[in-house]
Amino acid sequence: MGRRFATPRSLISLALGIFAAALVALLSVGGQGRVITQAQRSQAIMAAEHGTSIHDRISSGGPVTTAVTDLDGSLVRVTFRRGLSVLAEAAVTPAGSVTSTKVPQSGPRYGSALSDSPLVLSLMGLVFLLATLRLPLRRIQNLDAIACLGFIGCILAEDHLVQPVGTLLGTTLLAYLGVRCAIRGLTTRIRERSSQLLLGMLTTGWTAPRKSRMLGFGTAAVTFCVILVGLSAASVIDVGFASTAGATLLNHGTSPYGHLPPEIIHGDTYPLLNYAIYMPGAALAPVWDGWGDTRSATYVAVIAALVAAGGLALASRRRLGSGWPESLRMAAIMLAFPTTAITIASGSNDLLLAAGIAVLLALAPFAGRSSLTLTLAIWIKLAPIALVPLWLARLRGAALLRAIAAIVAVSAGATTWLLVIDGTHGVRAMLDGIGFQFTRGSLQSAWSILGVESGQRVLQAAVVAFIAVAALRLRRDPDLGRDTQRLAALVGAVLIGLQLGANNWSYLYLVWIVPCLALSLFHERPVAEPAAARW
Repeated sequence: MGRRFATPRSLISLALGIFAAALVALLSVGGQGRVITQAQRSQAIMAAEHGTSIHDRISSGGPVTTAVTDLDGSLVRVTFRRGLSVLAEAAVTPAGSVTSTKVPQSGPRYGSALSDSPLVLSLMGLVFLLATLRLPLRRIQNLDAIACLGFIGCILAEDHLVQPVGTLLGTTLLAYLGVRCAIRGLTTRIRERSSQLLLGMLTTGWTAPRKSRMLGFGTAAVTFCVILVGLSAASVIDVGFASTAGATLLNHGTSPYGHLPPEIIHGDTYPLLNYAIYMPGAALAPVWDGWGDTRSATYVAVIAALVAAGGLALASRRRLGSGWPESLRMAAIMLAFPTTAITIASGSNDLLLAAGIAVLLALAPFAGRSSLTLTLAIWIKLAPIALVPLWLARLRGAALLRAIAAIVAVSAGATTWLLVIDGTHGVRAMLDGIGFQFTRGSLQSAWSILGVESGQRVLQAAVVAFIAVAALRLRRDPDLGRDTQRLAALVGAVLIGLQLGANNWSYLYLVWIVPCLALSLFHERPVAEPAAARW
């Protein structure tokens, strides 16, 4: 098999075959959710309109359009829009009962007043550009940096209630970065023209120690800023509420699956370790209902952001042989990324996955420890499960056995814990909760906004084919698995593909890929790989 798929032409043929098979399988599954009849649609709209808050919101102004989507097979979501602005949303049962409503107002949708302020967004954007832009300016890496900075537009669109604009903009920028990562990961080492960081030009004439101190102070300032943003958040989004409420249940020996407060719909859609991480904070401030103190979720997010920055600096220093200035620059890119501060203030669990990806790349040479990290990340958010074929394809012999043992040990431990507290019912409830992510209906995706849901299946099949080809390349080419930058690019391409093909997308997910972008697209490639690196 190795020789059979040795040429680019044979790899392309293999990719096309896998793509076709995956597309047929995905199309046979059918669309997400159930079909809503016209009668059910009319009943749901009438029930939602009777709510006082929604009626007052939609009764004044111009014409209103409505959209009814299946939420989970038992609930439908009714969305009212005026133009591109979302006026209100309601969850309605088949009997016509409204279980929850949401009437968004202009202002921060996910973060806090501080995280979304023009001053903080401008300062973070400036630091990010100083840490990434290179001279001469006509370089593809500078286009990558500008694309990342463009995600600020997603934030502004959400804050001004024009979510479709933000989603389409984010999807376009994400697709570009995904192509860049795929090319960087699958092609041979690219010979780049010599360049200089824009930051280096601004410090011309400075001594090396002075430059290092300046980078250290700058990174410390960004760190202080994100901590301040985290402490300033007065409340968190539904993900933070669900995580802290689930942790409260675990602290009292109860499974979070099927037992979360009724105020949160489908908050039990994450694997078990997600809730376990929030247990210390929930022990100090239990969350039993919507009135609980959920600020511990932002503290977890702050710690996760710092771990992600530290893991990125470690990967740069140990795996790529960089000095401390370059490692500090990597940490600054993580913390100054346009959506990092808002993700912290929202109390979302997405930075937990970012931390896992950064540590995973730092531990890549160690089969057991890196596979242990990957499995922990999977048991926090399911998305990294798509990385398992890539990770195992690099390994052989005893290293492969250690990796498999780590995966089995973590999974067995988490499953046993759930069995102890809730028996086999708890395992079934967890699988049902996680399965909601694959069947949920949402208008927050480019596919539903453009009305091209069939294109989603095509992209999902393409992601499956890419994973297979990347795994085969890693299996055949040991040097690819040892090249941290190309490995990070492959990981980033897979995670971006998952986001693009998902039923629901939010710019909070972007922090997953920041470690991959920093190491693959923005890192200064060393002259030679460090001799001490243990691969």
